[in-house]
This record gives sequence, C-alpha cells and structure tokens, in this order.
Amino acid sequence: MAGTDERFSPVSSTGAIEPEHWHRYALARQFVAGKDVLDIASGEGYGSHYLAEKAKSVIGVDIFVDAVNFAKSKYISKNLEYRNGSCAAIPLTDHSVDVVVSFETIEHHTQHKEMFSEIKRVLRPGGLLIISSPDKHNYSDVPNYKNEFHVKELYRDEFEELIKGNFKHYSIVGQRLISGSLIAAESDFQASRKQSQTSFDYIENENGPIEENWVKRSIYLIALASDAPTPEISWSVYESNYLQRSYDQTIQQQSQAHQEHVAQLENAVISVQAELSKVYTSKIWRVAVFFRRLKHYAKK
Repeated sequence: MAGTDERFSPVSSTGAIEPEHWHRYALARQFVAGKDVLDIASGEGYGSHYLAEKAKSVIGVDIFVDAVNFAKSKYISKNLEYRNGSCAAIPLTDHSVDVVVSFETIEHHTQHKEMFSEIKRVLRPGGLLIISSPDKHNYSDVPNYKNEFHVKELYRDEFEELIKGNFKHYSIVGQRLISGSLIAAESDFQASRKQSQTSFDYIENENGPIEENWVKRSIYLIALASDAPTPEISWSVYESNYLQRSYDQTIQQQSQAHQEHVAQLENAVISVQAELSKVYTSKIWRVAVFFRRLKHYAKK
C-alpha cells in the first residue's frame, strides 16, 4: 500500500516519518505482553502486526476500507484481526481490551470528546491508553506550517486537559528527531546529568542544551493514561539510517542530473559537428574556398 506524507508504509515511505512511527509502536509494545489490544487508526496494519508479536490479541480499526482490506491481506496472524470503524464509534463490545493504542489520530478529526468516551467504554477497568498528538505550537506555529490533512491540532495544555478530564492518572513524554527518534521526559535528562557525563550533557541545538524543557519543545506528545497508576517510561532512542539514505538519494539524484547534463552537451556537440560537416562538403563552401584562395594568390 502506497505511503503518503500522512500515512506511513514500511515499503514505500522514506524520511523522518519512518523512525517517528516505528518508535511509537516500539514504545507501546513494552506494555502489551499478554494483553488484549486495540489499535485505533491502524492504517495499513504494520503497527498492529508488530504489537501482535507480544500481545495476547490485537484488533486494528481504521475508517478507510481499503486500508483494512490491505491489512487483512498482508499482515496475517492468529491473534490479529482488522475491522472497519471510526474512533467515535469503535466496533468493539464494552470493556473488551486492556490497552488502546492511538497514534497520530486525534488531529484528523474534531470528535475528541466522543473518541475518549469510546476509548473509556472499550477499556477494561484499570486499562491503559497510549496516545500521541502533534504539539500545535512546535508542529505548526513555530515553523509556520499548515498540514492540509490535519483538522484540529491541540496545544500541549489542551491535550493534557483532555487526558486529565478522562483518566485519573497520566504521564506525558515528548518525541522529536535528532538523528533518529528520541522519546523522553524532562526528568530523564535531569537524572542522566546526575548519573553520567556522557549521556545528554553535550547535546545542543540552536536553542541551547536540549535537556531544557524537552517536552515543551517536542514536536509530538505521547501520553500514557489510566484510572490505575501508569507505568514508568524510560527514555529511549530509535536508531534509523533514514538520514544516510536521504543523503545517498540526494547524491544519486545529483549524479544522475550531472550525467543527463553531460549527455545533453555531448548531443549538442555531435549536432554541431554534423552541421559543420554539411557545410564543409557543400558546393557553396567549396566555391567560397576557391575564391578565398584566388584572393590570397592575387595579393601576392
């Protein structure tokens, strides 16, 4: 299934979207062992399939029928199934799952209240929600960027209020790209500074040390929420060679463009040589040469 700027496909998608998406699912996979899991907005199904390797069962739900059909044909496992449905009308019975995963979904619609109501309905008591959202300030306002696919982005305080209004316990971590993908809480950087002089101490960007206000400067926010105490999240790095692949692709494109330019010049030279050959073999040229020689001898 073809990927887009919004829909990630492990086969066809490249660039920053790769580590961003895989890292979120890698984070969620830590908390699904032996659990019944719902993956809302499962897309082409790669993430649900990844979770199913650890979970007791996984149900991927997506609003697009073509995505569901593709997932059913490509990602097959005994403990995995896909259904068509929306986050505001989840096709599951009450209290049927232990974990709900929803990555980069909430910004694509305005039914946030209905979505959380449905998540609470399908979660078992003490169940866990793992949900992500782009921070509107860092994602859109700072770079002055408008994503045409996003319907309603949330600022951090709005996202936090939505979580807090539906769950007794929650924690929020931030995600942004460095050379791969990093997910961490602000406290992780403070702890690492106390424990080691080689962790994040010397990581800086144009705004100064990166450990300062990490979550506030993150492009994406990821929340763990539950009516029971939420598990702790350790900082993690998802390494990816997407930057190297992007560089290699750029070099390849430049090399191809150079080769095409050289070929154009060579063709132009051949064309000019052919025209000159026609001139040198023409009667007019021979006559002109004859008279130039006569003029030369006449001067002598």
